[in-house]
Amino acid sequence: MPPTHVKISLSHCQDFIVLPISDIAPHSKMVEAVSTLSANEDTLSITVDIESCRPTKATLEALIEYIALIRSQAPSVVRQASNDLSALVSQTELAFLSRQVQQDDREEMKRLLQLGCFLQMESLRNLTAAWWACGITKIVEEHADHDECVARLREFVGVENDWSQEELAVLREQAKWAQ
Repeated sequence: MPPTHVKISLSHCQDFIVLPISDIAPHSKMVEAVSTLSANEDTLSITVDIESCRPTKATLEALIEYIALIRSQAPSVVRQASNDLSALVSQTELAFLSRQVQQDDREEMKRLLQLGCFLQMESLRNLTAAWWACGITKIVEEHADHDECVARLREFVGVENDWSQEELAVLREQAKWAQ
């Protein structure tokens, strides 16, 4: 008998969720593939081991919320670049993204993107990648000054500037030459 539930646990702590496999398998190539190989188990166990993002219990709860959302509505298909996220996704998905950003700012969005990639959930990956792409596109369009744009992009993605003043001076000189 094939498994009826999937237990998704985090490798770095005791947090986990249990979902009906019928809710997640159609949206996760990984769960779908592994569930067909686990014919003798009631519950399929998947341990999320993503050292770079360290998903949290809140990330798993967001996954539950997202699965409920796509169960009631087909996920949007994002195929074009824009700085207006509302032109790319449904209002329900936009509300979902807004809740995630309000709770943990961009760190939760990083974890959700990586969880979507780990579980091979194309719709979650596309949704969170669209959020990142729209933010980056908006920053690039709003800042004509290269240094200001780069500083703002670093701030947006949470990357520290580790360049020395000498390296930045060389980069500015090269940018002038390229124009």
